[in-house]
Amino acid sequence: MAVINFDTLVNWSQFSQLSARPSDKDEDAQISQQVSFSNFNLERKNGKLTIKDVDVRVSLVDGECWVVSNQMSDALLKHEQGHYDILALSARALYKALVGQGAATATELQQKALRLQASFGAQATTVNDRYDTQTNHSRNTTAQQLWNTRISEAKLNPQATLDNLPT
Repeated sequence: MAVINFDTLVNWSQFSQLSARPSDKDEDAQISQQVSFSNFNLERKNGKLTIKDVDVRVSLVDGECWVVSNQMSDALLKHEQGHYDILALSARALYKALVGQGAATATELQQKALRLQASFGAQATTVNDRYDTQTNHSRNTTAQQLWNTRISEAKLNPQATLDNLPT
C-alpha cells in the first residue's frame, strides 16, 4: 500500500499556540490536513491507460493548525489525532479506488483521479463534522472513547472504511 503518513502521530509542536480561540470558533484546537497524490505508475492495459500504483499522501497544512495554549491536554490531542486518522482512513480508501482506474487518455485519467479525490474528501469532511458533533470537540468523554476505539479498530483493519465509524 502506498499511503504515506498513514500512521503519523500528531503532537502539539505542530500547532500554533493561541492565548484564546478565534471569535468564530467553539473548539479549543483545530487541525488542518490534506490528501494529495503523486508518482503515478501507469500501464497500458486493453487499450487504456491504467493506474498500476500511486502514492497518496496525508499531511498537515502548515500554519493552519492551532490550539489554545491553556487548553492543551492529552485528551484534546487525542481528539485532534482522531481528525487526522479519519482523513488517513479516507486516503487509504482513495488509494484503493485509484489503483486499477483506467481511461483512454492521461487527461481523462487525471480527471477521474481528481473526482475521486473530491468525493473521498467530501466524505471525510462529513465524518469529521459528525465526529465533532458527537464528541462535542472531545468534551463528551463517553462518545470520544467510542470514537477512539472505532478509529483504532478501523486503522488496524485494512478492509475498514469510514463506514466503520460511528453514525
